[in-house]
Amino acid sequence: LFLTKTIMNKVLLYLSFGFVLILNISAIQYSSNPPTGYTSAPGQANCTSCHVGGKLNPANGTFSILFNNGINTYKPGQTYPVKVSISEVGIKTWGFEMVVFPGVVGTSSNASIGNFSTVGTNLIITSVGTSPNIRQYISHNVTGQLNDTQSWTFNWIAPANASGPITFYAAGNAADGNGIEYIDPKAVTKGDDIFTKSLTINQIITGLENSAELKSETYLYSSGNKIFVGNLEKTWESLEIDVIDTKGNLIKKIITTSADLNNGLEVTELNPGVYITNFSMKNKLVKGKIVIE
Repeated sequence: LFLTKTIMNKVLLYLSFGFVLILNISAIQYSSNPPTGYTSAPGQANCTSCHVGGKLNPANGTFSILFNNGINTYKPGQTYPVKVSISEVGIKTWGFEMVVFPGVVGTSSNASIGNFSTVGTNLIITSVGTSPNIRQYISHNVTGQLNDTQSWTFNWIAPANASGPITFYAAGNAADGNGIEYIDPKAVTKGDDIFTKSLTINQIITGLENSAELKSETYLYSSGNKIFVGNLEKTWESLEIDVIDTKGNLIKKIITTSADLNNGLEVTELNPGVYITNFSMKNKLVKGKIVIE
């Protein structure tokens, strides 16, 4: 004999032999199409609200985002492969969800950036909201069923206009696959482990890719009215930037730090247009081009 009680998408079965069986209805329902907004991006939750009994980012598993085979830069308008991988010994039921926000890690946004495109039928793309505040998500359409590991491969299409750094946010699920959790002082099932990951990708400014200076792997780029630095390997307390117009006139000399450039240095006093930059690091000079919008 048993009694039932429904609490937040879970059915509690009070069994006569002394423990409670929680049937996780939402976890079963979302095995083929998870709800949006659970990527662990700023302002979002992760999958632990539906998948219970496990751990968050346990040490015995891995979760990764691979962008363009490890080349973490992009050009506007180009299409890039993305691979999400998850592994944990003893698991064979998997899921994930991802969104892309403009800015570095921790930057919140009402809209996602770029567009996903699927490769195969085991993925689904979902857009929510109304323009201009539309967020696009990609997630599993059918849960993976491989032993110990699972991966999904798809494409991300960069926005056509200069947008600066962007960040991928993803949550992954390594599920025990039974849809239930036993509450028993003597024995509790493993439950579903949840993993989270983020990856920031910097933009390459068109026109710099063929310059000899880019071989230094350090470059300036712009987004809106901010200047950023890409691939700066060291922390610098004093960096010098000469901003020059297309006629060769020095418009502004900037003394700044690597921390300011990593976060985006505002240059609201510059009129919209194309500028040449001379970026000095001690005895090293990096020439480039920025576009202020």
